[in-house]
Amino acid sequence: MATASFGFSILQRQRQLLGPRFAERYPHDWLIWEAGPWRPATTRAARDTESTRLPDSAGPARPVGEDFLCFVLDESRSPVHVGRATTNDIAINDLTASRDQFVFDFEHGRWWVRSLQPGALLDGADLGEQRMAIASQSRLTVGAVFLTFLSSADLIRRLATAESAQPAL
Repeated sequence: MATASFGFSILQRQRQLLGPRFAERYPHDWLIWEAGPWRPATTRAARDTESTRLPDSAGPARPVGEDFLCFVLDESRSPVHVGRATTNDIAINDLTASRDQFVFDFEHGRWWVRSLQPGALLDGADLGEQRMAIASQSRLTVGAVFLTFLSSADLIRRLATAESAQPAL
């Protein structure tokens, strides 16, 4: 079953409108698909069957852009499967990600992540086949895809920081 997702800009507006009630409405943790070089599959069949591609070295080394997707990590829906295939809970439409890339489990009051394919990095270190606890603000990298895990409180701080950096109209 697909996981709910929101554009970062939509969450910014929600935070402005709801004020302190934002945390009540969105109490969960988040997986953020950061903006960066994007290599989407052009059809559903390609997402599910095409071979994984290596990222181009010509793309930027760091994410660029202002808006990105924010996926809800709801502990009641654990485990959460992440990958390019449309059958995943979180589908990442980028050909540099594997069809089945990660699985997130919520156990003992925290999220754990395990890579299902080689080449995944957690905060720059090879994740390998180990299952590791993931902390807020940790970054997962696979191919040209950058994912950041944020607690609800850290998402709220990031939204506030982004709002204060915007020029007034």
